[in-house]
Amino acid sequence: MFDGTEWRAIPAAKWRSLLAALLVDPGGVVPLDRVAAQMWGETPPRTVANQVYGYVSRIRRLLGDTGGRILATHSPGYRLSISDHDVDAGVFVAQTTAGIQALRAGQPDYAARLLTAALALWRGPAFADVPSTPTIQAAAEYLSELRIAALEARIAADLACGQHTALVAELQALTQEHPLREDLWRLLMLTLYRCGRQAEALTAYRSVRNLLDEELGIEPGVELQELHRTILRGEPVCAATAEAEQEPLVVPQQLPAAAWPFVGRPEELRWLIQLSQDPQRGRAVVISAIDGAAGIGKTCLAIQLGHRVARQYPDGQLYINLRGFDPGGAPVEPATAVRAFLDALNVAPQRIPTDVDAQAALLRSCLAGKRMLLLLDNARDADQVRPLLPGTADCLVLITSRHR
Repeated sequence: MFDGTEWRAIPAAKWRSLLAALLVDPGGVVPLDRVAAQMWGETPPRTVANQVYGYVSRIRRLLGDTGGRILATHSPGYRLSISDHDVDAGVFVAQTTAGIQALRAGQPDYAARLLTAALALWRGPAFADVPSTPTIQAAAEYLSELRIAALEARIAADLACGQHTALVAELQALTQEHPLREDLWRLLMLTLYRCGRQAEALTAYRSVRNLLDEELGIEPGVELQELHRTILRGEPVCAATAEAEQEPLVVPQQLPAAAWPFVGRPEELRWLIQLSQDPQRGRAVVISAIDGAAGIGKTCLAIQLGHRVARQYPDGQLYINLRGFDPGGAPVEPATAVRAFLDALNVAPQRIPTDVDAQAALLRSCLAGKRMLLLLDNARDADQVRPLLPGTADCLVLITSRHR
């Protein structure tokens, strides 16, 4: 911790737990019960408020913050009066996001510099020296996922700058460390092919295809299959990949504005936030379905939840009103909804197949490896929703519907 003049070690585990609870939401108010859960788990002491205040006072002295301007008391808990850029994790997120945007804008040199600087901040798993609670674990998983995305983007930037020879060993190690990341396999195949190692690139494709079949029962995504066909034909890589590399990918921000002030349903909102951060979800897609009678505020609650957790999904948010119970018109057809999402992701029209099942498969491929939030509003039934669901656990899906 930097106090303005020097770096200071955090000497005790309880101090680190307290700071971890506050740093998950820099600048936000963290309730006392959440601080206590981070520090003592499910068995806080009877004098929890006094004990937390004692630790707060010690940290204030460490910071030279006797007036409580930095670590502030703010009902119903405490707040660190800092911004994201005062925390190395916040700087990492900002530089990674800027680097990925620069790569998508066709600036690989600039992107490589930003992403290299971001990755240099990584010193190991986040929150490694504090007890793991659902909130802490969710934050740590988010940063770990973003680190992999930063690695993928930095390698893609280096590859665009012609540095393919130096990337082979790194990519071989990364595909072993993260065997289900299709984009890492795509980059490995592309790198090997540009190095003149066609046979090894084809072997890499067979490896990932067998792995995906054994582990998940699925075929490789569209981009991997297209690259495989290009390598089989012996065509120049740029002929198959120029469009994908130059196509300006976007980070959709489609959530409607949240109502302010948001009044009511604090328990439901708190429960949904905890569900979205549940570390036990494994490889299952988190789907939060909110149903009820017309007019009770389902959409408002879902939008509020979306904005509360949006920072955990840096690849964007997709929204569609499926009009499942719209008295003035017909429900949105699944093919129309899928196409709307593909358009929002800036998929080139010539890449979109005509068959709705193939379109849904392409959407799953586009969402694979990304952390995105999808809000499917006013859904009629499962058949309308199913083609829009991602295939991996990195995305959060919010669905509103109505009792019939």
